[in-house]
Amino acid sequence: MKILEVLWYALPSFSVCGVPIILARFRILDVLGVPISEKFGPNKTWRGLLSGMISAIAVTAFQVVLYVHFPVFRRISVVNYLEINPVALGLLFGVGNHAFDLTKSFFKRRINKPPGDKFFPWDEFDAFAGVLMSTLIVPLPLDVILWSAIIIPSTTYCGNVFLYHLRIKSVPY
Repeated sequence: MKILEVLWYALPSFSVCGVPIILARFRILDVLGVPISEKFGPNKTWRGLLSGMISAIAVTAFQVVLYVHFPVFRRISVVNYLEINPVALGLLFGVGNHAFDLTKSFFKRRINKPPGDKFFPWDEFDAFAGVLMSTLIVPLPLDVILWSAIIIPSTTYCGNVFLYHLRIKSVPY
């Protein structure tokens, strides 16, 4: 059951990782495909930043709707979605995820790793960083945080491989 609880709770953070990749692959919102700063590399764009934040808020709001209308989602929820602000929680998922990703990219540039190059194990921890940031307003039980540290990076890796096989990502990590 913990796996479902963690995956359900982390869904907004996963969207922060996935939505920008899909938008870039299909050239959606290309006008925002401008790099944020050369310090982060050419792959860190305003499209990714904004779409990641918006998707996290949208997914969190959708979780609230599902929580209200379907008891199954209440059973797998580690938080009471009626007591949270979905915009604030979604923003925290997005900020945590992007802050970790941009910091990681900054250091990759400093050690001359090319954009898009594998940076194991840090590539798999963006979504987990979003979950950690969310604890600023949602106190998660320690066991959920510990399980998240295992489940989220593993799921991120599997999702990246899946998107690679669908030819949405150019690399499987």
